[in-house]
Amino acid sequence: MRTVLFFIVTCVSNYGLSHDYYFAFAEIEYNEMNSRFECTVTASAHDIEPLQEKLGLFIDSLSDPHSLSATKAFEFLKSHFQISAETQNINMNLIGIEVMLNGTLNFYLESEEVKLNTGTFDLQFDLLMDVYAEQQNKATVYYRNETYTGHFLHETRTQTFQIHNEEIK
Repeated sequence: MRTVLFFIVTCVSNYGLSHDYYFAFAEIEYNEMNSRFECTVTASAHDIEPLQEKLGLFIDSLSDPHSLSATKAFEFLKSHFQISAETQNINMNLIGIEVMLNGTLNFYLESEEVKLNTGTFDLQFDLLMDVYAEQQNKATVYYRNETYTGHFLHETRTQTFQIHNEEIK
């Protein structure tokens, strides 16, 4: 009887202490040479699974950027990862998707040419927040030798980044 009671208490305790977490992150660099943002967005393939049926995705075919699954995944990503500057959304292009052996997906993106006259841009990064209540995202922006970080939660889905105080030429 003690063994059964110990087993039940242990299971209930572990269930109460454990929690699921969902996390995506992005690395963004503004390349002054070509006036483009270069981005990597990383998410767990496991976290993307609920979207497979909904969007008709096949994880195995995501590595081909011309596949229907890659196109659908990119369209979904664009609606949840958006850079805007001076009140205009910046168009992003899919460079590729890499399915990693560690179970993550890397989406490689590049923006159209954009001049950051004020050095300020907004980033909406609410990827998977409509799927998971616990979803949290983080973006790291690299510009020159500086690093800027933004944390994205359900109540803060958009962050403003000031990467330079002087006018960017």
